[in-house]
Amino acid sequence: MPKSSPIHVLWISLATAIAAFFLLPAARAELSSEQEQEATHKWSRAFAWLQTGHTLAEKEQWPLALASYSASLEMFREVRVLWPEFNPEVMDYRIGKLQETLGETQMKLEASDHDLTLQYLDLIEMLEEAEALRFTNEDFPKAYDAIQEAKSLIDQIVAHNPEAIQGALSNQLERIDNHLDFLYEKVVGKTRYVRPGLMVRASKTNMIGTTEFVKPGDLPQGQGSEISSALFP
Repeated sequence: MPKSSPIHVLWISLATAIAAFFLLPAARAELSSEQEQEATHKWSRAFAWLQTGHTLAEKEQWPLALASYSASLEMFREVRVLWPEFNPEVMDYRIGKLQETLGETQMKLEASDHDLTLQYLDLIEMLEEAEALRFTNEDFPKAYDAIQEAKSLIDQIVAHNPEAIQGALSNQLERIDNHLDFLYEKVVGKTRYVRPGLMVRASKTNMIGTTEFVKPGDLPQGQGSEISSALFP
């Protein structure tokens, strides 16, 4: 049997949770179908970041897990404020449980982890914005700008500890690359190509390669291929 990818497993888990959510007794009669759809979408986003937090916690990436839990809690609270009729008992349980998890996670952080947590919170916000622009508004140029910023930021986050963080954020890296592939083709009109082994930093105006994760031994050797050591800080 073929092995499922982490993203595939996450979406199966999310779909199962949503299905179970709607089997619970709930007081949603006062919500219009449009309101219920909006509430469900926001709830599913909150649940997805909750699951991401659990995955990061299992890998002991506490600053990143804390950011995921914080983003999830904020989204659950938004659902409760905007649509108070939307399964209030379930929402109260989720929020209360998540507050406990946040407190436990904060106890595991070092003082130096604060900046990394804030960076990952910024990344989550960028991803949410980019995906809203792509899927809801279908504003592909703005979505492309936003996802390039997300790519630049996730590269900075990985740079804190490439060996540990790159693996922990493999789902997010793949997700951003998939968005870049799609949006680049929509905006530029041709297939995006990134040289293997080269991590790309992006901004609104350009895409800049970095040698930060390229080792001298990875480069071609031979006459005329002398490389300055200044490229490898």
